[in-house]
Amino acid sequence: MLGQFLTFIESQNLFSKKDKLLLAHSGGKDSVALADLLLKAGFDFGVAHCNFSLRGADSDGDEEFVRNFCQKNNLDFHTIKFKTKTFAKENGISTQMAARELRYKWFSEILEEEKKYDFLLTAHHLDDRIETLLLNITKGTGPKGLRSIPTKTEKIRRPLMFAGLDDIFNYLKNNLLDWREDISNASTDYQRNKIRHHILPELKKINPGLHDTQLVNLNRFESLNEIFEEKLEEFNSEITESGGIFNIPFENWKNKAGFKLILEEYLKAYGFNFHQIEEIFSFKQSGKVINTEYFQLTKSGGQLFLSKKKESNSTEELIIQNPGKYFFENLEIEISIIEAIENPDFQNSHIAYFDAEKLVFPLKIRKWQQGDKIVPFGMNGTKLVSDILIDKKVNILEKQNTKVLISETQIAWILGLKTSDVFKLKIPYNKIFKIILNFI
Repeated sequence: MLGQFLTFIESQNLFSKKDKLLLAHSGGKDSVALADLLLKAGFDFGVAHCNFSLRGADSDGDEEFVRNFCQKNNLDFHTIKFKTKTFAKENGISTQMAARELRYKWFSEILEEEKKYDFLLTAHHLDDRIETLLLNITKGTGPKGLRSIPTKTEKIRRPLMFAGLDDIFNYLKNNLLDWREDISNASTDYQRNKIRHHILPELKKINPGLHDTQLVNLNRFESLNEIFEEKLEEFNSEITESGGIFNIPFENWKNKAGFKLILEEYLKAYGFNFHQIEEIFSFKQSGKVINTEYFQLTKSGGQLFLSKKKESNSTEELIIQNPGKYFFENLEIEISIIEAIENPDFQNSHIAYFDAEKLVFPLKIRKWQQGDKIVPFGMNGTKLVSDILIDKKVNILEKQNTKVLISETQIAWILGLKTSDVFKLKIPYNKIFKIILNFI
């Protein structure tokens, strides 16, 4: 098995003898086998052990077992004790999920603080990967889920992915190695154990070479995922953002192969699911909206616009009594008085300048309304704000969020779009109101 181990590490380009490795060691058979292989192969590594306080004296016994192993082999030893059940209850998650979050957060902290380590090693093996694949398929998954547990990520390496449980058990027996047994591994209360103890044995009756078959399948899925990631990266590069609104190029992509999967992968972080993705494709009218708890998707003009949902208790208008910093919905507004300026930045749409003698406090910021008019800069007569939005080709979602600055009864600025000629600066530029918009 040592030869297979070294061949797998080299073929997958996991790490080398020059690297300093951190092994996540539970004391179980998988960790013991990996630690022994690392020792025999002459790799430089330290050990990290998590005591999850879930099995009383047995958990403490696991910690002592790993500690003794490190002392015997002169290895750096890191350990921590978690109140896992308390963390799970406080965060409303399962004990297994809590343990996973706690350990990976701690491992990341070690890698960050102990700069000497290049990679974290975990003892996941082929059976773990097959079980995860079956779980993912059973619960529903996309291309990334078909990949199951990846052999490597940026900082994590899993060098036992070539070996099944039987291979690991035989290695331990042939090398007279002891390990700690977690009795929860035999319980079928956990979903993974149901697959391990009931589903996999039945599948092996159908295909005695199940491990070899699934290893090939997983390699296929890895290759498919590489194609998917390449397309996803291309798609992400075409998404633009302005004022907290993401413009998704739906029309350009809707007929491309696999786009529903790509769109699902991008939007799932915002709470959208595959059924909602399919609903988007059925939209015929512009202005249709789909919501999740915190976000909304609006379809308009062949594009999709992703934005945060407006809070139901958000104020309808902002009253500004004096210069200073103010917040309104997704805007941070800074108003200051400048005594003189030589070169105003008129090209920046997020900055506006006004004659301080004409702009009268209190100012008001609100959403634009039908019938609103402004005297555009450089003109004498008024123009409807709605016509300006059409001229500027403002999309439906941006239009819904467009705001105006009002001094007394006149609109001084369509925020980010156009200022009024009524409040323009006089030359020389003295005593000026400068207003800066920052989207948050």
